[in-house]
Amino acid sequence: MKGKFRFINKIMMKHRKLLLISIGFVILAALFLFFLPSKDISWVHAMKVYGCISCVESGTDVTFVILTSDNISLAPNVTTTDRVEVVSVPDLTFPEIEDDILTISNIRCTNAMEMNGGVYWIIDATLTSNISYTKDFVEITRICYNGEEYEIGHLKILLNQAYETDSVAFSLKSNAAASVGRRLRPYHATFLNTGDSPIDSYDIVYPMYENAENQYEIDGALGASSVFPNSSLYVESDFSACDLEESDFYYVTPILTYKYKGENYSACLTPYTSGFQLSKEDVQYYIELYGK
Repeated sequence: MKGKFRFINKIMMKHRKLLLISIGFVILAALFLFFLPSKDISWVHAMKVYGCISCVESGTDVTFVILTSDNISLAPNVTTTDRVEVVSVPDLTFPEIEDDILTISNIRCTNAMEMNGGVYWIIDATLTSNISYTKDFVEITRICYNGEEYEIGHLKILLNQAYETDSVAFSLKSNAAASVGRRLRPYHATFLNTGDSPIDSYDIVYPMYENAENQYEIDGALGASSVFPNSSLYVESDFSACDLEESDFYYVTPILTYKYKGENYSACLTPYTSGFQLSKEDVQYYIELYGK
């Protein structure tokens, strides 16, 4: 009987040692993790913009996009002295441009989409140019937001170039305002000859997209050359042949040029944007691509 108790006691002692050893390993692992330097998983990435946009006297809206990890807020909630919680939007400036050339107002920052691992922030602002400034354009490659500077690509601001939807003989009937999805998509527009004479010479040009390929149709027919009164001119422009900088979003400013009754005319159309309207899958793609 005593031998039986002695045997049981040995087994219990053995299990007790194993338990103590296991507890020791757990304590050592906890101490190791506690003193291990913490890894910073925060990240910020400014999406790249390419193209040009006309800045008119009444003001023109411009958009920038910044991706961040989901533990960063570019428009944090703050509590006022009246205990009211509001969204705080920091200042936006252009380090390359003097304040007396462009005025920045109506800054807005929106948490547009929150995905697994990151947040898609949209920063909007209204630009107004100084009408006494003599240069035709300024260029932006950097922005400063909340004290942080970001490389944003290459955006040319055309100064004091008014938009026109109606001109002497060509009236804009319809056009593409924006495309859906990633990458630069083709642009299309339709014009109506509202004059009393044919228009034999016409073209659409795109600043910064000099190699755009245009295909024209007149009243649905390819190859026709003259746009007669009350006839429609349809153009579709493809930018695949353009030597573009690697970018995520695009601003395209179409300029219609034509000759009517011996006189040359041009009309600057409203900008066409491509790459801004994204699906959840597109945003997730960028977060996985640019997130650290």
